[in-house]
Amino acid sequence: AVAALVTGKLTHNRVDDDPAGKTTVTLLAVPDEKVPMKLRQAIRVFCAQRRVPIGVYVFHQMDPKTGQYPGNDLRVILWLRGADNDFYNDFCLMAQRLTPPHLEFYCAVVTSEDTASVAFLQKNKPLWPLMKE
Repeated sequence: AVAALVTGKLTHNRVDDDPAGKTTVTLLAVPDEKVPMKLRQAIRVFCAQRRVPIGVYVFHQMDPKTGQYPGNDLRVILWLRGADNDFYNDFCLMAQRLTPPHLEFYCAVVTSEDTASVAFLQKNKPLWPLMKE
């Protein structure tokens, strides 16, 4: 966070910022109970108060070299009603602060116009909103 602050990027994250470019990855849904409790609770409160996202999903990424899911990352996908840079920036700041040091945090945004991504997300259980089983 300090390096991002020094370079002026900490408070200016944008929904469409993708430093790695468009890449294809394989994701595995992270069960709610595997998301650190403080982070899980903060995400739910933050989203309930702001009501910008349609859903929040958490995944681990597969290591393409080994074909395994190391589980050392949290890949959060925000399904937003529309591009909202302020929400995205604030969400990332909050989540990065509450992610334990042994986990890497990444965040991406999907809007309803991205029908392929929405179809993928709908096959998974969101961390927020809470869904009745």
